[in-house]
Amino acid sequence: MLVELELELLAAIKASPLAAYLKEVAAMPDGDGVTLTQRFAAGAPGVYVVAGNAGFIDGLATVAFDCVCIARNARGSDAARRGDGVTIGLYQMLDGLAGFLESHRTTSTVWHPKSLSFAKGKVWNDAGISAGSLSVTADVLVGGLDMATLGSLDNFVTFHADYDIAPFQTATEHVKWLAEPQNLTTGQPELSETLTLPG
Repeated sequence: MLVELELELLAAIKASPLAAYLKEVAAMPDGDGVTLTQRFAAGAPGVYVVAGNAGFIDGLATVAFDCVCIARNARGSDAARRGDGVTIGLYQMLDGLAGFLESHRTTSTVWHPKSLSFAKGKVWNDAGISAGSLSVTADVLVGGLDMATLGSLDNFVTFHADYDIAPFQTATEHVKWLAEPQNLTTGQPELSETLTLPG
C-alpha cells in the first residue's frame, strides 16, 4: 500500500505542469541534517516525498504524505520564497502543487491537500534554503501485505555492519559506505563485521 502510494504520488508530481520548473522530484533521502541540506541545496528547486501518519477505520486507511518543497535563490531569501521570474519560488511551488493535487486521481486513490507548514531554523538559513511542506492525504482500502511480493524475497542470511566509533569520518563518507556497491575510495570504517547464518 505505502510503496504504491509513494510511487504514484511521485509519478503525479513528475507529470504535473510544475515539473518543468523543478530540478529534482524524489523520495525523501536519508542522512543527517547537514547531509540533507547539502543534497537539498544541490537539488533545488525540488520536491521530496515522504510518508506520514495513517489512520484506519473499518478497513479504510487514510494515509498522509508530505511533499517537502525546497527553494534556493542567489538573490536572497525573498527571491527564494517568492520567485524572481527566472527561478520558481517556494510559495509558487506550494501553491502549484496544492492546486494540482486537489482531487487528483491516481491508480489507487484520489489525493487531497490538507495543510502547509514551513521550516524555520538555523540549518536552513545557513544553507540559504527556503523549505515548506504540503501535507496530502489518500484514502485506500486496507489490502494487507502483498504476500506474492514477500514470497519472492530471499531469506535473511547475511548481516554486514561498518563501525566508525568516534566518528572519525564525515557523514558524507558514511553515506558512501551505505551505497551498493560500497564506495571506500576516500574513507574507510574503523571496523567492519559480516555475519552469515548457517544454511
